[in-house]
Amino acid sequence: MAVETLDLKQLDENSEDIYEAVIKASQRARQILNERNYEKQMVLESLDEEDEAAEVMIQTTEEREQELHPADMAIEELLDGKLDIEYEKEKPF
Repeated sequence: MAVETLDLKQLDENSEDIYEAVIKASQRARQILNERNYEKQMVLESLDEEDEAAEVMIQTTEEREQELHPADMAIEELLDGKLDIEYEKEKPF
């Protein structure tokens, strides 16, 4: 997997605050990872024998190597405008 740099100006264009954009992307990356782990757990629970489970684990590991990293997916979603960053309006005192 090649490492690429990301122009922070791109993040700044998609949000009011670059730090909030980074937090939002990291939250989405964690969500993607949790979804993947949940799906894997459901498959493993549906199997009866340990041999089948081991075979499925090998297959899913090979498939995962072909997928994008959750952080890459989250940043891509952020840059494509698919992630919403909501700001609370300041409440008067």
